[in-house]
Amino acid sequence: MSVQPQYVDALRQTQQAWADAATSWTENLQKFVPSQATPFVPADSAALVDRFVGFGERLVEVNSDYAQNLVEVANAFGEAVRKHVDAVSAIVRGQIEATTELAKEQVEKLAAAAK
Repeated sequence: MSVQPQYVDALRQTQQAWADAATSWTENLQKFVPSQATPFVPADSAALVDRFVGFGERLVEVNSDYAQNLVEVANAFGEAVRKHVDAVSAIVRGQIEATTELAKEQVEKLAAAAK
């Protein structure tokens, strides 16, 4: 399963949670503030959308940088593991070859002693 759908689902859930929180906050505020009072100047909706979109673009940029850094770290880690495995393999191979040679010598000595 791809990580992308999971990320998109999580992002949608987060967006919905923020929207629900804003709605709840607004509803609760309206309960306590008289309907005639206007404590806030109406906001320019186009400016709000532009700021939100700008934030979204920045979020995508930051997530992209994070993903690229994560891939670089994973690649470096994979390379370090590969080098370590190669080194351990060479050591084990050398030990096996040395043990095999020693066993051959012992067999030859036993064969010579048996004659």
